[in-house]
Amino acid sequence: MDKVLADLIRISNIAGRDSTLVQGGGGNTSAKTDDGKYMYIKASGTALKDMNERVGWRRQRIDDVLSVIQDEELAKLNDTKRENEVMRRLLEACEDDITSGARPSVESHLHAQLDKYVIHLHPMVIAAYVNAKNGKTQLEKLFRNEKYPPLWVPYTDPGFLLARRIAKLTGQYKERYGRKPSILILAKHGLFVTADSADKALRIVNKVIKRCRNKLGVLKARKLKPAAEKDITDAQLAIRRAVFEVTGQYLPVKYYKPTEGVAAFIARKDAAKLLRTPALNPD
Repeated sequence: MDKVLADLIRISNIAGRDSTLVQGGGGNTSAKTDDGKYMYIKASGTALKDMNERVGWRRQRIDDVLSVIQDEELAKLNDTKRENEVMRRLLEACEDDITSGARPSVESHLHAQLDKYVIHLHPMVIAAYVNAKNGKTQLEKLFRNEKYPPLWVPYTDPGFLLARRIAKLTGQYKERYGRKPSILILAKHGLFVTADSADKALRIVNKVIKRCRNKLGVLKARKLKPAAEKDITDAQLAIRRAVFEVTGQYLPVKYYKPTEGVAAFIARKDAAKLLRTPALNPD
């Protein structure tokens, strides 16, 4: 097996097995061949922890992937037509022996612009900053002594528009610092880390997570009064009904006792208001 692919599988499995880094198996990874012609990238619909030498990735021609964001005609299409065409071209850029029909990551054109190894994750400690009003300011304070600080990416709709924006921002970053960023933090989204080696990429991920976590407050232990059986039953029925309306299937609903985090949230005076608020994070 190609060493680059082996490295990709290794870092994907390491990151994917850490539940604090991924949401529901989310995130994606990529690695470029030494000659710069190809990029192995995680396939959509596969969890990082499940990637292996047979499934969970595609190999793409980098030039064909980059040509997508360089195409000015695509920018003129409406969102639906544009993203459908982008996905068709990203799939056409694949050159491998995979016959399962697995699609390459929808963020392939973003990965292609970055360094050799790329790890994209949605850690909760990063979400605490990217979804906060003053998150950008706080991150700038955390990394103010870095020679090459993280690149902050304002919220942009995922897909073609995000890839184009990052192309512009990384170009500006390179003009200022003489190199592309190794850390990109996307508002309302998550973390991108990129490096010239697999182990270095993992070290950067750990460094960012550790620094961000250390500045977050520790949740105070809370005790909650056990929920009434009727309330539990009503909640289970409501969830089953909602699942049936979406899937057409009746699925059993488990009841889990609140964790410390859930208990601390419920104890907030504004918990009800926050629960009625739409999701803060698109993931």
